[in-house]
Amino acid sequence: MEKSKTYCVMPHIGMQIQHSGRLTVCNFNTLEFTNPAGNLIQVHKDRLHDSWNAKERQQIKHSLDHGIVHPQCHGCFDKEAAGLSSQRTKFNNAFGDLEPSATQPRVLVIKPGNVCNLACRMCTPEASSAWYPDAYKLSLRNREFTGSFHDYTRTFNNERDGFHPDNENFWQDLREWIPNTTFVDIYGGEPFLSTGLLKSLTWVADQGMAHNTALRLSTNLTVYNEQYLDMLSKYKSLRINLSIDSHVPDQLGYIRYPCDPDQILSNLQKFKDYFSTNKNVNLSITLTVTPFNIYNLDVIHRELSKYLQFDEFNYVHTPVKYDVRILPDAVKQLIVEKINKPKIADYLLQTVDPTGRIFKEFWNETHYLDSVRHQSFQSAFPEYYAILAPYAN
Repeated sequence: MEKSKTYCVMPHIGMQIQHSGRLTVCNFNTLEFTNPAGNLIQVHKDRLHDSWNAKERQQIKHSLDHGIVHPQCHGCFDKEAAGLSSQRTKFNNAFGDLEPSATQPRVLVIKPGNVCNLACRMCTPEASSAWYPDAYKLSLRNREFTGSFHDYTRTFNNERDGFHPDNENFWQDLREWIPNTTFVDIYGGEPFLSTGLLKSLTWVADQGMAHNTALRLSTNLTVYNEQYLDMLSKYKSLRINLSIDSHVPDQLGYIRYPCDPDQILSNLQKFKDYFSTNKNVNLSITLTVTPFNIYNLDVIHRELSKYLQFDEFNYVHTPVKYDVRILPDAVKQLIVEKINKPKIADYLLQTVDPTGRIFKEFWNETHYLDSVRHQSFQSAFPEYYAILAPYAN
């Protein structure tokens, strides 16, 4: 059968396990799987084996197979409209001819909870436990939550319980799935702090069942552990995306709070040196593009490219206040002229905040976090700050 113009292979072969332990077809789709009773499937209480034929996966597959952009798929199609590569095009190119399995995904995206040691500016407590203190203060300030800090952290029990090392049913199912997957894509939290995940990957490798599965793993470069790296290199192939958003220590420390920029840059070199002769491993830099660093993107890209090749620019979609498309139109034009990257320009110039409300939310939250974290947007990005400030009033 001829494939439609909207065809995506992921509803046929893929699944994402979210930070919350809920399931979707990929990491750009938010339609969560339910069981036959209509309840959300969550890994702290449900088995992975019972999730593969969820009706939501079938709905998305049917829509995209018949030329209809599913409402939850606009993230990819917005990128493609700007001439950028999307997750859809990447997965289609890599796995478009992969035969589906009747019992499990062949491509698996895993975000194993929210255990993390950084509270990056563009992140959330759903994806980083280090965000809890500041997110709690913000929720009180914005009158989005009432109660104690303990009450607040309990709202993330699913992130904790689903990926707790003692959730043996989940890890058993995952160990059974991994040898039959073609590709496993791992994000954070910080994967090198996920005990259950690392034990499961180690078990598969020790059983001699890792040779058919390619891995990709994204790390914030705060953890360097050669025992883990040696284990991961036993898989069919390994790609490690090293997340770093600036070569300037003050900017890096501002965005990826509370990292030690010197440690990050040191570990970047250690990763490079460790795998310098291993042809089974590919290292690359992933830069997350936000309203903080986009003005300097040309220089940042040039300087970080001196370390390693770039895998991609990672554009924030949620929270929407950290989507670069919320910037004022006049600022966008200045950035387009400065960075001289046409494909990025086409994406940046898309309109998602016509009233400017979200930009002001970004501005106000940035200044509040500056006061809480004893940081300064103005000090870290002085030239850019001076350009943005007049539009915040």
